[in-house]
Amino acid sequence: MTAGVAWSGYFEALERALRSLDEQVLSHRIVSFPHLSVPDAPIPASLENRRVLMLALLHDVTKRAEVRRDALAAELAAAPPRRSSRANGYEAAVGGLLDVVG
Repeated sequence: MTAGVAWSGYFEALERALRSLDEQVLSHRIVSFPHLSVPDAPIPASLENRRVLMLALLHDVTKRAEVRRDALAAELAAAPPRRSSRANGYEAAVGGLLDVVG
């Protein structure tokens, strides 16, 4: 397999994965990203434009994911504190007074 073919395949898989990731982020779904193996050969000069486009797409998707992450963090910070599962504080008060060891 030539370097051009390997890198073309990688860029196609990367673009599909980034577009899927972007859709997941925008639709507020759990995000998953496949494992992609980068070809060992250097990127051929003929694919330089494609490399630049992939970097731009990666940058855009990352920015949207960061915006979503920050929005989720703000939602969580604004949420009321989690309530104890205990109906009252009596169980905790009594538990500290019991001597179960001896």
